[in-house]
Amino acid sequence: MDDSELLTAAVPLFDSYIETVVLVSSDTTTDISVLRPYVTEASLEEARQVIQRLHARGQRMDGRVEVERTVLQEKSPQAGTFTLLICEDLSDMRVVDDQGEDVTPSSRSSSSTVQVSFTGWPDHLRIDRNVKWTGASVC
Repeated sequence: MDDSELLTAAVPLFDSYIETVVLVSSDTTTDISVLRPYVTEASLEEARQVIQRLHARGQRMDGRVEVERTVLQEKSPQAGTFTLLICEDLSDMRVVDDQGEDVTPSSRSSSSTVQVSFTGWPDHLRIDRNVKWTGASVC
């Protein structure tokens, strides 16, 4: 389980996942199951809850998240799992309401570190967990 191989596989998967989350959040008719190729069932349920909360407030995501930096936090070759700390550039991502007005909190930083756990290496790589990192930023 070479570190560069992990990053080569994980970053495009994470990018595709985030793009799809933004798509699902922007259209209440899109079935959340379109995220299934990227995530485990537990992670799919977490994403469903986040998107439902946005929709309940009449909000959606608009824009793009860029991966600025990744740090391998841990890996378990025997289990086929690994965890990355990912610095996300949020400067082009907005939260908008039903009228298209930007309601992004002014206090939100332009970058954020998330902890993303992957499983299924190497054959069926999926995101198992994606949470805001509360430790030292890698941005």
